[in-house]
Amino acid sequence: MRTIISRRPVYTGFTALRLNGIETPWCPKLHDAPFHLLYEHDNHRHLRDGSRYLHLPDALAGRAHLSHTFDGTTIVYTDPLTTWAILSRHLSQIETIVLADSILRRSSDAHRDAKSAFRRFLYGCGPFRGKGKCLDSIAFLDYRTDSPMECRSVLTLLKAGLPEPNVHWTIYIPALQHLATVDIAYPEAKVIIEFDGDMHRIDRQQHRWDERKRQALRDMGYIVIVIFSDDVLTEDGRRSLISRVAQALRVSPPGQPAAHHMALCNDERDAEARARQRKYRKKKAIEGIKV
Repeated sequence: MRTIISRRPVYTGFTALRLNGIETPWCPKLHDAPFHLLYEHDNHRHLRDGSRYLHLPDALAGRAHLSHTFDGTTIVYTDPLTTWAILSRHLSQIETIVLADSILRRSSDAHRDAKSAFRRFLYGCGPFRGKGKCLDSIAFLDYRTDSPMECRSVLTLLKAGLPEPNVHWTIYIPALQHLATVDIAYPEAKVIIEFDGDMHRIDRQQHRWDERKRQALRDMGYIVIVIFSDDVLTEDGRRSLISRVAQALRVSPPGQPAAHHMALCNDERDAEARARQRKYRKKKAIEGIKV
């Protein structure tokens, strides 16, 4: 029989992100429970239905938690950087970067040197599963996007080896007498990429403005590529996006990122290493050798 220690629960994972006002990353296996709770040891777990328990590594123990009181009830939850570190073992390299970008977007220090805050956090704690992915994410924090989908779009292009785009590029549109900001752009090639989320279509005024802006840009000689969520969340969508952008830029995508962006291939390299290990173990098992 396991002894359950009675103590105030600490929320983490997606629950803590929502309490911090931060968008949650793409990780279907973590969406199966409405609440994510923190535990350090097995006997610290609470018996709560509909909850997923995420482990607090020893390297992150001792960090102060955040709290908020609603109608006399105090809710305790992990801070954004601790939550990011805890989730990193469950996330892909891409989504670890996307979550860091989302944290940065909500930070009061968003316009300062955000990299230093992330570095101080990581260098100030010991090893934990996922720390390598967190460290590799820092190099991509210069791309300040407005949404997780925009961030995924930029990373998709970089992973394919396409040129680095400008994010939030501004251009004056004489026909509208307006200085407009576009999501992603290759100004010299006169290529603009705009993400069309659901809110753009729900807000009719915003939708009309987006269409007028894009038409005016096309009249100015720009190629405007409009992308949707499935263009970055599915393998077929990403291939299509890369092809469309490469065609507009009149380049052939190398198929792999530049040397300083090779961390974007971490997941594939890890999967290949696991496959080799499984093959080796299977071979040894056939030979009667236990490994």
